[in-house]
Amino acid sequence: MWRQPPRLSRRAKLDASSSADKIANYIPPETGPSASEPFDLYRLADIVVQSPPEEESMEQRVIIVTLGVTDLKRGTEFYECLGWRSSMAEAEGVVFFQAGGMALALYPRHELAKDANIPSEGQGFNGISLAYNTRNRAEVDSVLEEAAAAGGTVLKPAQETFWGGYSGYFSDPDGFLWEVAWNPSFPIAEDGSIRIPD
Repeated sequence: MWRQPPRLSRRAKLDASSSADKIANYIPPETGPSASEPFDLYRLADIVVQSPPEEESMEQRVIIVTLGVTDLKRGTEFYECLGWRSSMAEAEGVVFFQAGGMALALYPRHELAKDANIPSEGQGFNGISLAYNTRNRAEVDSVLEEAAAAGGTVLKPAQETFWGGYSGYFSDPDGFLWEVAWNPSFPIAEDGSIRIPD
């Protein structure tokens, strides 16, 4: 007996299109030249619903950068001396700083290594640096001065760069590198974010 075919949403239609191979191999016994009923869309809908969902790619974003520190109290005080304010005061054993649309976290070095299932030993250049972009050229020097006053080490005084900006480096008490840079090609929005040009 003829049944009113179901209304398929736009998403269902797209899924049906992507499942063409399954649909093509499905031949309802009631269809054909001698069929007494039209094609049964209810059974077609069942095939579409049972089709495996398409895998989604990893989104292009970073949410939290975690630094493994040897002394959580000392590390926290250093960033607070720079004027940063920690969030989630009730959190134990970890400190978060809201940093624009993402967050910087401080976590005991040995605990971070344990969490990642790697040894915590090792020192020297670890192949990574963080960057603080300033809104103007003069701010580069003032931030480096603040870092030194807070207990950091200025590794490279600010200087003109080959790419047309102005930058220098400091390290925090745990040796993490920070580049302080003014880049006229990367304007900073009011909320502190930047947009990399296409």
